[in-house]
Amino acid sequence: MVEQGSRPVLASATFIFGVSLGLLSAVFHLPTSVTFIFLLITFGIPLSVFDIRQHRLPNALTGSLFFSSLGSAVTNSILRHENHHLVASLYGAAALIALYLLLTLLSHGGLGMGDVKLAAPLGLISGFFGLQAIWITNFIAISVGTIFSIGLLLFARAGVKSAIPFGPFMLFGQLLCLILLTQQRLQ
Repeated sequence: MVEQGSRPVLASATFIFGVSLGLLSAVFHLPTSVTFIFLLITFGIPLSVFDIRQHRLPNALTGSLFFSSLGSAVTNSILRHENHHLVASLYGAAALIALYLLLTLLSHGGLGMGDVKLAAPLGLISGFFGLQAIWITNFIAISVGTIFSIGLLLFARAGVKSAIPFGPFMLFGQLLCLILLTQQRLQ
């Protein structure tokens, strides 16, 4: 999908894209969560479509979401004089990668490495807003994924061994958490 030599260019371009969105949100006094919502919609729709159709999350898209989110987190932290948010973002990314890697190893193929890679940008975004956002995001993802899977089983659309893509639920959990945060900050 992406040639080996063009990966640094893609990473740089998406980082600059995230910085640009961070600048726009600061200039127009928008909540930081709006920037991340835009990034989730931009990259989350194609990621979800790929995962549903092909049961994989392309590195180019997960990497683009990560670098654009990092650019936005850096910009928002600096411009709003909230550097602790950047540190929390990095911790959030590391923590969620570790959690999903552990879940992947324990699930014996139930989760894939694409889910682990997707955990990096989602941990970065959630971490920006604190530990509570990380828990809310994952609670929503796991709850909705579980309910959906039970529904498939009950209506005989899937069997116990069926592969169900989890990436869309992770992205939905993050998006819903950010919408709730935005609504809370606008009140």
